[in-house]
Amino acid sequence: MGKRKFKQREIYIKIEKSYEDIIKYTVIVMVVLILIYLIVVLTQVSTMDKYSSDSTRTAHVSKDKIWYIQNDKKEINLSDYGYNYKDYSENEQFIVYLDKDYNVINISPLKDVQNEKDSLAIIIVLGLVLIIIIILCIYVPICYNTFGKNWRKFYKWYNNGNLNQEKFEL
Repeated sequence: MGKRKFKQREIYIKIEKSYEDIIKYTVIVMVVLILIYLIVVLTQVSTMDKYSSDSTRTAHVSKDKIWYIQNDKKEINLSDYGYNYKDYSENEQFIVYLDKDYNVINISPLKDVQNEKDSLAIIIVLGLVLIIIIILCIYVPICYNTFGKNWRKFYKWYNNGNLNQEKFEL
């Protein structure tokens, strides 16, 4: 009888270790995946905000200039910022980046700014989907077939409901 109790005790120690390993490795995998995800997203956000400025205005193309309202109508030559007016249609919109004294820092076509924001949204969604795929398709099968195997067997046996009639074996 004593040898049998000792064997059962060893089995339950293995089950407990298996359960603790599942918790430990799940936390590690989640933290690593979330950190990688945050690094990628924050890198994208930081590159998106090229011209950190106190203020922005929406401007419109008019011939070889863009105009915007800052108390009164202001005009900027597109060529001063490396843009060719022939590449843009009349009334196409630009974003004007201003410093705290309302001096122009830089300009960007609105469609380019929108494309960057759309790309960031896609990266955020794809990153979350990738995390879910990694967890479900890679981590869970590895967990169930290696360090979580003993816990999984015990859990299946326990859920069977025949606790008094059957002896659990690994």
